[in-house]
Amino acid sequence: MQREMTRMNVDASFGERPVRLAEHACNSCRSRKRKCDKLLPACSLCTRKSLTCTYTTRSSHDPSPPPPYLSSPFSLSPTHHSTTSTRSTFPPVFFLDSKVFQLSQLEIPTPSTPIPPYLPPLVGEFSTWRSIAANFFDTVHRWMPIVSKTRLYGHLLNPLVPRRTDVALLILCMKLVTQSPTSTSGQDMEDVDVDEVGEMKDWLPPVEYLAAKRLHAELAEGGGYSTQVLQSGVLIALYEYGHAIYPAAYLSIGACARYGISAGLDGSGVEQMKKLYNWVEEEERKRVWWAVLILDRAVNLGNPSRSLATQEPHPSSNLPAADDVWDAGASSPGESFTLSSPTSLRMGRFARFAQAIYLLGRVYKHVSDQTDDHIFLQEEAIQLRRTIEALVTLTEIEGSQGDKLEFCTQTALSYSGLLRLQDTFSSLPVGLLETDKWSSSTALVEKVATSAASLANMVCRGVPSVPIHMVSPFILDLFYHARIIWGERVRQTGSEDAIGAAEDLNAAIVGLNARWRAAGAYLEIVKACETSYC
Repeated sequence: MQREMTRMNVDASFGERPVRLAEHACNSCRSRKRKCDKLLPACSLCTRKSLTCTYTTRSSHDPSPPPPYLSSPFSLSPTHHSTTSTRSTFPPVFFLDSKVFQLSQLEIPTPSTPIPPYLPPLVGEFSTWRSIAANFFDTVHRWMPIVSKTRLYGHLLNPLVPRRTDVALLILCMKLVTQSPTSTSGQDMEDVDVDEVGEMKDWLPPVEYLAAKRLHAELAEGGGYSTQVLQSGVLIALYEYGHAIYPAAYLSIGACARYGISAGLDGSGVEQMKKLYNWVEEEERKRVWWAVLILDRAVNLGNPSRSLATQEPHPSSNLPAADDVWDAGASSPGESFTLSSPTSLRMGRFARFAQAIYLLGRVYKHVSDQTDDHIFLQEEAIQLRRTIEALVTLTEIEGSQGDKLEFCTQTALSYSGLLRLQDTFSSLPVGLLETDKWSSSTALVEKVATSAASLANMVCRGVPSVPIHMVSPFILDLFYHARIIWGERVRQTGSEDAIGAAEDLNAAIVGLNARWRAAGAYLEIVKACETSYC
């Protein structure tokens, strides 16, 4: 007979009856992996869903335990202990005394770790890995091109090459980051409550996310350096950023930064990864490090004064090569550019992304400056604004000549930087501001808000011409701030233009919530601000 526990009300003077609780979750919640409150005779979720609620006593001799991939990948019980957990062979001297490490001509060993048993059910057979990769290249790769097509297809997924755990992890992370919240395999979406703005209140991260987090931690801490491990970490952080999983997103990208720095990818030391085979592999490492810089700044958009996990790149730092040349695996990268190269030169999309994120980092440094020299701050802000505006203009011209959606990410982050500049510009003492420059700065906010509304109109009214699953989460910050600006205009003027712009931004944010849950989180903040007039 099912054992019961009783939870008494703290204050018995109210005369409330004791609440009866079952020892375990009900069968319905267990099978659907839902949180059960264990109420008797029926739990609250089953009662609300009009489901049959039954409880079964678990036997300690149950011969049919659930498959390990259906249980939490973070289980620490001996039966679920990962086969990848091996004793680290990483030499401590690498961190304790780097000079001794170099003089001894030691090398970082490459650990041999088998693919854990919970992974194959999540990524399928090896034959399906290519289809997972193809979906990634058709979507996320368009705005975050950090994985080489030719290297993945030609070498890592070559049937003649032995299966590697770090490659299997990368495939899992590719699958994870291309999933929308409504298509995850770890939860029955019929059980998810959706409110009037499309926010999924009961949504839980899928089992792919938990498995990826566990395996990535084991490989990253197990010793050795791998480009695929860092790429996987970046995709995990990107997933967390896009779905507003905090503080995990902030901590994950910080871990990626430490991993990349210790591997020497930032240029501060000797690279510890395997010897490069060709320029394509070198470019891949360069791009994944730029992705770390991008996410490190993106997760700090809400608080630009917070310390970054990475240093600002030097003006002589090389920009990513042309995307089409790299994707094709050409024999040479062609003309190379650095951060100090004139922005007027034609570059690839990811190079423009790198330029935009570099300028955003300079904005962060500006807004964190504690100097009392307000004249200097004003001149620096004006110069930064002009540089960013020039980059936006050039990016929009290049976008008009191709797929405009592929350039939205760079434009959006540039506009986000301009809005941060405006915040600090307006906080300067009025007596120290030059009137003409202050007026043009105010007009700039109007321009940014108008451009954001136009982009939102393209996203929400252009469906299906603008596929939501291909839109980057980096545009959400711009949509959110533009929505706040237009909401204020509506309250002040009530103009039709302001109302239309606010509605377009609302519709775009709601629509994007089906792809990135961070959109719903932003909309909740908008509602809270309009309720409290913050």
